[in-house]
Amino acid sequence: MSRFDGSLAQAHIDEIIRAEALTVIAVDRSDRARAWRRARRIAIPPIRSRRTYFVALHELGHILGPNPALRLDQEVAAWRWALATARMEPTPACWAMIGRALGSYIARSVDRAGMRVPEPSHPIWALVPVDHEEVLAIEARGPTRRHAALAVVDLVRQRLRAGWTN
Repeated sequence: MSRFDGSLAQAHIDEIIRAEALTVIAVDRSDRARAWRRARRIAIPPIRSRRTYFVALHELGHILGPNPALRLDQEVAAWRWALATARMEPTPACWAMIGRALGSYIARSVDRAGMRVPEPSHPIWALVPVDHEEVLAIEARGPTRRHAALAVVDLVRQRLRAGWTN
C-alpha cells in the first residue's frame, strides 16, 4: 500500500466540493462528521489520514450518491460511493472503521422491534466482518433483543481485532 499523501487526498475532496458547489463545516473529529443532503452541506474533519479521507468521501456519498429510503441502506450506499470514488485503497484501519459503523446498524436491526436483519443478498454483508447466518443465529439465541444486539457488536469487534479486512 502506498504512503498516504494528505495534500492529494485534500485536493480530491476539495475538487468534489467545488464541482458540486457544496458547503463545508469544519469539525474537529471524525465522529462529528455529518451530511445534510437537501442543504448540500457536509461537516468533516481535516483530511489527515486515509480514515479521515474516507470519512469525508462517505459524507459526500450521502449527498452525491444514491438516496435509498431506509437509513441502513443510506449508510451502505454512502460507503459504497466512497469506496468507488476514492483515489486510494482503504487501509485495514479504514475497513475496521467501515465494519464497526455498519456493524452497529446490523446490531440495531437485531435490537429494535419492527426491524429485520438485512437479507443475505444485501450489499451490507460485503462490508462487515459477520454474515447473515451468524447474525440470525445470535438473534435466535437471545435471551433478549438487547442481549443479541450486544452479542453482534462483540462479534464484530472480535473479528476486527483479529484483523478482518474486506
